[in-house]
Amino acid sequence: MNTMAALHQWGGVRNSLVGMNETVQKPPRCKGGKQSIFRGFLADHPYRNDALIVICASVAMTFLGGYLDFFELWHAFVRQHENWELDEITIGIFSLAILLVWYSWRRQTQANLLKSIALKHKEEAIEASLAKSRFLTTMSHELRTPLNSIIGYSEAMLTGALGKLGNEKHEQYMRDIQNSGHHLLDLINDILDISKIEAKKETLIDRAVEVPAIMDISLQRVRILAEKKNIILSVEKPRTPTMLMCDERRVVQVFINLLSNAIKFTPENGHVAFVAESSDDSGYIFSISDTGRGIPKGDICRVIKPFEQADKNLNGGSAGTGLGLPLCKSLMQLHGGDLAIASELGMGTTVTVHFPPERIFRPS
Repeated sequence: MNTMAALHQWGGVRNSLVGMNETVQKPPRCKGGKQSIFRGFLADHPYRNDALIVICASVAMTFLGGYLDFFELWHAFVRQHENWELDEITIGIFSLAILLVWYSWRRQTQANLLKSIALKHKEEAIEASLAKSRFLTTMSHELRTPLNSIIGYSEAMLTGALGKLGNEKHEQYMRDIQNSGHHLLDLINDILDISKIEAKKETLIDRAVEVPAIMDISLQRVRILAEKKNIILSVEKPRTPTMLMCDERRVVQVFINLLSNAIKFTPENGHVAFVAESSDDSGYIFSISDTGRGIPKGDICRVIKPFEQADKNLNGGSAGTGLGLPLCKSLMQLHGGDLAIASELGMGTTVTVHFPPERIFRPS
């Protein structure tokens, strides 16, 4: 019992000493949180230990080479081996060369280690991204089934298939339910599309389509939104009767998203232009321009990323998920094309969609 008690007592004393030691060894912080350049180098440089060893060893060998003249044994050794031409400078240069070789080897070893760690992290990030895409795909499928039921039942009640509601408030609530269901279903479809593209499971169904026809379909889908805000929609169709080899459903989806964005961020009595042109050298180019407030230059690269948006204060707090532009860009990349944004505050926004020349189809 005495032995056990002594051990417990020693353990408590030891823990106290360790705690005191850890407390004492903590480096003092500079007042104001600022550090000198030299301290910053010592604290942050990844090879600071190796650099300090090389510096200290070089300085030590320099002083040692200068003071070796005081050692009689060294002079005797030099006199006995005069043909070797040993002197302080030769020894110093040789030692410095060895240190530099060692230092280079150490840096290369650490660089290889960091590279292997980075590759491992990259593989883990890819696996996590694939897992996220699989999860979103599964959840999107699971959510669409009850949403379709909600939308279907609300539509049946609004059309009177199950009898009249008999109350204007009930009809308004059912219309809100239906609109909210459509909005949520569109969001889920966008997430599903992005997940499929990231997982490289999205395939295009290409066929030759008439460009004026898909432009008319896209404008028809957004015309009601423009009329509510008294926005003028102008269209300039291609002059040559060339056709576009593409997935018609996906291209119409791109045009509707871009036109809806242009209308949403354009104030009342504004103007939205939809222009198409083609040439054998540049391919098919579509541009959608608006007279909205525009996007700050610093936000143009950010709005292309999923779930990112420009400053809502600049656009009147318009609601959105930030999936439209990233989805459009991904769909264009699947077609071998690209999407570009040009905008300036107070000058509106122009989104350009480009299809490569090999997508042009000329009927014989």
